[in-house]
Amino acid sequence: MLLITPVGLSQMGVTQFAYWLLATYVSGLVVSPDLGIGNSVVNEFGADHAKGIGLQTHETRIRGLIKLLSIVALTWLLAGVIVAAVYAMSSGQQGDEVTVFVSLGLGLFCFLSAVPASVVQRIQLSQEKASHAVLWEGVGKTVGLGLSLAVLVWAPNLYLLIVSYMLPVSIFSWLNAFLFLKSHGMARVGKMPTVAQAVRQNRHTFSVGKWFLVMQVCYLFISALDPYLVNTFGSPNDLVYFNVAKRPFDLLPMAVSIYALALWPVFRRLRTHANTARLHRLFFAVTLASVGLAALGSLLIIVVRGPLYSYLSGGRVDPNLADLFYFLLLMVSTASVLISTNYLNAVDQIRSQTWVFVAGAILLIVAKVVSLATGNVHTFVMASAVSYFAFIALPLLILCSQTKNKAPRLGFVRRSPAAVREV
Repeated sequence: MLLITPVGLSQMGVTQFAYWLLATYVSGLVVSPDLGIGNSVVNEFGADHAKGIGLQTHETRIRGLIKLLSIVALTWLLAGVIVAAVYAMSSGQQGDEVTVFVSLGLGLFCFLSAVPASVVQRIQLSQEKASHAVLWEGVGKTVGLGLSLAVLVWAPNLYLLIVSYMLPVSIFSWLNAFLFLKSHGMARVGKMPTVAQAVRQNRHTFSVGKWFLVMQVCYLFISALDPYLVNTFGSPNDLVYFNVAKRPFDLLPMAVSIYALALWPVFRRLRTHANTARLHRLFFAVTLASVGLAALGSLLIIVVRGPLYSYLSGGRVDPNLADLFYFLLLMVSTASVLISTNYLNAVDQIRSQTWVFVAGAILLIVAKVVSLATGNVHTFVMASAVSYFAFIALPLLILCSQTKNKAPRLGFVRRSPAAVREV
């Protein structure tokens, strides 16, 4: 994205580039595209992995999950097309309604095509092999970057740029799924369970998944709506300012998330073996290191802001220094949340953290809308950072600290499928 931004602004102009941003951000608007199913299998399959139980015992379930997620993805696509049409007609972009609609539709298709394969990525995570999924995702993004730059240089076109940037990630996600299942003797075409059988076999997964679904709905209000709020209350210029100013900082949570997600099954394994002292030491050390990494990276961006933003925007965007420090606060908070959520997922505090996200999302959306309605994009940046720290990051850290003296209960898979256990 750092390479595409300056070239895209130069080759396509501010308005067309803003439409491309809306299309690529659409993935954040699809609320928990797998309905929480992927996350809900991590603890269950991870517990079996810790006990030495192989994945082949779950082959029928895995096939059923892929089938169910194919239906879910198609449903999301149909619903998303309707929402995209409504947004395009009400966006206020006179004369560009069709362009906005087609852009959002293409973005939805490219993103949702990878949803069925995403459950395999979560299964890899449960087996402590998340690096395989990360590797293939990296290959997909690299190919997408190369194709996107080629499109911008030789044949600038909004729709072609969307497809070239987003579709390779989906293609390599499916390749990763095929190779991983093949390595476990499950790549052969076998009999797929019926939809009813798949639902029945994964009833417990859906029971846990509903909490992840609620958290993803909250995420929608916490951050995924940001570019659309800015575009609705402001203008394409405000959207480009917000995106360009924030873009270098977005790399920092991505760096943290690479290992934060991989820690989930490690936390789970330590909990399964009741090694609580090591579990809490690891959580504290990783949280401190992640916050420090985010702070140092943000300070480096602030120090080199002049040449950095001149390169990114071709001199079109000169962010306020105050906005950059608020982004620093936001990145530090985000790093903390990434570790906290994976820790809380591993120790079965899924429901408790869900309520933190629900309350925080309500307060955040109110603060953001008020800041835009009464101020501008700069007050929006301030409100976003301060509210996220106060209403999300801090409460989650408090919740993590409350688990320190609680002993684990085992038997995650054998419990009643009607409830998520809280300890």
